[in-house]
Amino acid sequence: MKYYLSAALTIRTKWFDSLKEWFLWNKFIGVEHFYIVDDNKDKPLKDFFKNFSDQITFIDDINTDESIPQRELFQIIYDRHRGESHWMAFIDDDEYIMSLQDLTFVNFLKSNEDQRGVELTSRFFGPHGYHKHEGLKCHENNLILDRYWLYESKPIVKSIVNSKIVSSLAEGCGPHRLVPSGVIDCFGNDVEPIEDTVVSSKWGVTDKIVNNQGAIHNPRFIINHYGLKSLEEIEYKLFERGAFMERTSENRLLYRTHQLIQQLFSTTKSVNQNHKVNFNNFYFKSCLPDVRLEFKQYCEDHKDKF
Repeated sequence: MKYYLSAALTIRTKWFDSLKEWFLWNKFIGVEHFYIVDDNKDKPLKDFFKNFSDQITFIDDINTDESIPQRELFQIIYDRHRGESHWMAFIDDDEYIMSLQDLTFVNFLKSNEDQRGVELTSRFFGPHGYHKHEGLKCHENNLILDRYWLYESKPIVKSIVNSKIVSSLAEGCGPHRLVPSGVIDCFGNDVEPIEDTVVSSKWGVTDKIVNNQGAIHNPRFIINHYGLKSLEEIEYKLFERGAFMERTSENRLLYRTHQLIQQLFSTTKSVNQNHKVNFNNFYFKSCLPDVRLEFKQYCEDHKDKF
């Protein structure tokens, strides 16, 4: 196979400093190749990533104006390109695979090559009161990973699929759980098969398929999800972006409003006396100081390529 670890996703954004940091972080942790559906109308991503053209395959023949469920899009990418990568991670451009114990994700995958897939749960970081999350002078010397520290753990999972074993992604399971069985968590332990999954409303994610591993203590690996980084981004996601399957729906705005209100309400529970929840802190600079310094240097070394 050409690549050991790749990432597959759709990107639509107007914040390119954030996208640059996300892209470099993935390269930093060992992602060798990216399969990207470019949903950017105003600024094509090929121009932005022109110096990384050998590391990106753009999926050009998908009409992003059509109502295509994300899981079906993933299936198209997987069917076409599974023979090129040993592992394929299905993540978004605001999600960072993170080791809390200064471990190497690629080494973890190499030690579990007999498994069909890995599911990582999420930590959701809120907007922290920012009106803007990039472009200001105060952003010049820090990272997205520096600016957000309060999070709530959630059992929303993302899949990293072993392409050497799995011939096809699971049917009818949304974009989150893509392999029905034979999957491990961040410790290498088995997780329950998809047919045993219960969608839990207590997590505020009733429209997503989740597993029950979200509250694990001190995970070896986790997804840091910076989905709502500022008021500006909330407005963009509400009024401009949307997902494929929502854009042609008459109820798109209502659906997006409902989703974002749920997410915002979740991130403010820590100051809402009517809702008791355990929030936790993650300070990149103090929790992973050596990793942070190495990554900052990595960004500095690659800044002239954008």
